[in-house]
Amino acid sequence: MKFLFPTIIHEMVATNFDQDMCVKIAKQLKKEDSKGVEKSNVGGWQSEIFQFRKDDYFSDLISHTVSNYLSKNKIYKQTELVFAGYWININQPGASNNMHNHPNCDLAGVMWIKTDEKSGSIRLRHPNVFAEQNSLDSYDEDFAKKNNIYAGYWLTTKPGDGILFPSHLEHWVEQNKSTEDRISISFNIRLGL
Repeated sequence: MKFLFPTIIHEMVATNFDQDMCVKIAKQLKKEDSKGVEKSNVGGWQSEIFQFRKDDYFSDLISHTVSNYLSKNKIYKQTELVFAGYWININQPGASNNMHNHPNCDLAGVMWIKTDEKSGSIRLRHPNVFAEQNSLDSYDEDFAKKNNIYAGYWLTTKPGDGILFPSHLEHWVEQNKSTEDRISISFNIRLGL
């Protein structure tokens, strides 16, 4: 048996993560633009897209975390990472994000700033679920679990953690059922050869 063409989800831990600083900056950005933008958010607030720049706290946090993870684990050969923008998501209780993907980039990423066990997981949809639904439903439960063969998968989140995944992968965030805001940073990366 061989497993071909896997979908790789990179799990990272933020370097120099300061939750209080991240929450403070996110809330300040929301205060400065209380309307935000409407994209995948349902009832939550999403900031405009910010370009990566030097001496910007979130730009530094994301770029250092991603670069350190990729180089430490020798993920890519001589590849230039083009950080193509980030935005803040604040989902108050009851808010969620609809299924979506991130066009015009290669990798999408999320870093969690403030979450708890009730604030909603991120769910990822199998990229070929339409074509393979019968096969996915037919696998023995133990075999599927052992080999990560699912029509969809969800990840629990905790502050300071992050993921990178192919930008075409459809994903969404469950409803926040906690009594606190769920805060995250999303971002896009292009790979240059």
